[in-house]
Amino acid sequence: MTQLISDHTFDQGQLLAGKLRVIRKLGFGGMGAVYEIEHEITRHRRALKILHPQLADMPAVVERFLREASAAGRIGNAHIVETFDAGKLDGGAPYIVMELLNGRTLAELLTDTGPLDLSRACNLLAQACNGVGAAHAAGIVHRDLKPENLFLTGSTESFVKILDFGVA
Repeated sequence: MTQLISDHTFDQGQLLAGKLRVIRKLGFGGMGAVYEIEHEITRHRRALKILHPQLADMPAVVERFLREASAAGRIGNAHIVETFDAGKLDGGAPYIVMELLNGRTLAELLTDTGPLDLSRACNLLAQACNGVGAAHAAGIVHRDLKPENLFLTGSTESFVKILDFGVA
């Protein structure tokens, strides 16, 4: 899968969909790459997730990818990453525009610091449960909760955002 990931790049400053200016590449995963972008009119900074080109020809994969935007958009909870837009770029690549988060994943934190103290672990878990509960109330099951999909934001990395509803 690493080869798939490296094949898809946009250049800094490149304009996508006539309105989304690429600022920088943030990372990549199994289904796509994520870029920081700026909307040309509103000047909002967002995250743009693009499906890997090799996967864009697979209807079931595209459906799963776009389902992430639909699922996250319907939940409406502060602990769920917010989605703003989804569709296909001019070249046909499926995309999702999401809120831009600053921080790191719980997996990265655990790698850097080791186990959390009980109070902090309980606080983060309670927030994740709040988001999962809201998803369940909206009829959505995440199906891939793991430290890599729990993003910690805020100056003390104490606010949880649940990512990646692609298999919901």
